[in-house]
Amino acid sequence: MFPKNRPIINVPSTETNRFLNWFIVLLLMVYIAYVFTQFNALPDTIPTHFGKDGVADSYGAKKSIWLLPGIALLMSIGLSIASKYPHLFNYPVKVTHENAFRLYSFGIKLIQFTSIYVILLFFYISYVTIKIANNPSSEGLHAGFLPIIIVSSLLFTVFVLFKINTLK
Repeated sequence: MFPKNRPIINVPSTETNRFLNWFIVLLLMVYIAYVFTQFNALPDTIPTHFGKDGVADSYGAKKSIWLLPGIALLMSIGLSIASKYPHLFNYPVKVTHENAFRLYSFGIKLIQFTSIYVILLFFYISYVTIKIANNPSSEGLHAGFLPIIIVSSLLFTVFVLFKINTLK
């Protein structure tokens, strides 16, 4: 299950890594503070799901607004812990002693950017949920939201695969 015969090396934290870690913490704090400040003003029932057209199609209790920030927090903690073990990541190229440092450094940054991406995505969904809960006539998620997420995820994947192949 775990990769065998991979070099286990120490990848020191760079200034960029430290900045990204603090940015993730700050982003989470702003996200949670935003939801906290909006919570009391929410009606008892809020949107809990949006269809592919971006229109709210399911409703639930207002306490469900905490689901996405909670997932974002747990995910960020999990990814932060995972970033301490880059030798366990799945790389599409053979990891050798010559390329391990480059691949592991890139893998750590990839984890950090993934965390930022998901936090921003969840923050936006929570923002729209709160906006619709407080003003049901306001527009839901933009109809292009899902295609933008799919295309940006695919482009990100292509970039990562290209970049990793240049690091091997």
